[in-house]
Amino acid sequence: MNPITFLVLLGGFAWSLHLLIGAGKASLPLRRLVWASAATRLLVALLFYFASAQKWPFFRPLQHPESGFWNFAMDAVATHRYALGILSAWRTGAPYPVFTSGAIEYHFLVAVLYRLFGPYSVGSCPLQALLSA
Repeated sequence: MNPITFLVLLGGFAWSLHLLIGAGKASLPLRRLVWASAATRLLVALLFYFASAQKWPFFRPLQHPESGFWNFAMDAVATHRYALGILSAWRTGAPYPVFTSGAIEYHFLVAVLYRLFGPYSVGSCPLQALLSA
């Protein structure tokens, strides 16, 4: 993924989080806690992604053969494949893939990210951190 594209994704993450937190009447300590939670989740996700993508030499048996994935988080592999299937369906008019796991809506959100920024699995890290914070 192009570094500029990735910075745009991170900026969108920060802006979305700011809007979601600032729209409510949450106290300042609660807003800081949500920011810290989201930032921590994003940093951990990116650390694990790049460790696997670059084949760093720790926890190698847990790294999935597909770049950027881990054997203990196979839902990420399924989401990536479903999102690619959805992109293919949008391009060719073929039927959507048969969903056997996960929230269908999340797969479509990831497919939209892939359509906008390219089919890079690292692009879903900010979305996952935002939704889980």
